[in-house]
Amino acid sequence: MRNHTLITSKRAVSPIIATLLLVAIAVVGGAIIFSFSQGYFASTQLSGPPAVDLINVLGYDLSDSDDLYLHDQVQYDVTGVCPGCKDGHLSVGNYITVFLTNDGSRKATLADVRFAGTVYEYEQAASGDTFTGDAITGDFKYRIVTSINGTGQYYSEDPTSTIEPGKVVTLVLKVGEPIRDNAPVQLKLTTSNAAVKVATVQAGQREG
Repeated sequence: MRNHTLITSKRAVSPIIATLLLVAIAVVGGAIIFSFSQGYFASTQLSGPPAVDLINVLGYDLSDSDDLYLHDQVQYDVTGVCPGCKDGHLSVGNYITVFLTNDGSRKATLADVRFAGTVYEYEQAASGDTFTGDAITGDFKYRIVTSINGTGQYYSEDPTSTIEPGKVVTLVLKVGEPIRDNAPVQLKLTTSNAAVKVATVQAGQREG
């Protein structure tokens, strides 16, 4: 008795059609995922400004002078708080100024200020303390001049070294170690959000 084997032929899907089907499935799947995630991204973007601090250095005055510039580009006599500032070189107790701007969209706090590799500590001012009338209490310390008007150049009373968005301020540093004339000195600023700004300033010079 003979065994008859039935052979049937089935046509497979064309490779081109299969590729088109896969592409269509991918497009539909992507559209579905996008429609679900669109609301999430919108709510995330509206929740607040990005956590980016943009502190920039506009200029400085390391001129070793009795008249130092602030960020309003006006010289102020500092002999009342720094009688020995003009002594031929930057020495212990001398004052220097650095002009900063906060180009970010939110308040930035300076967590670490280093000048010539040494950490300088922020010193909070009392109400009414001014640049030309109230001395910084110790070497390796700094204050921030935030407001300048016809009667004074006021230091910040904020307990932290903060800079409001869009504002220009002046850092006033009281030098704690002698700096050689015409030497390039590194200024490094680190914010509480770990943003770092590094600038090189020139001892004995003024810029900006």
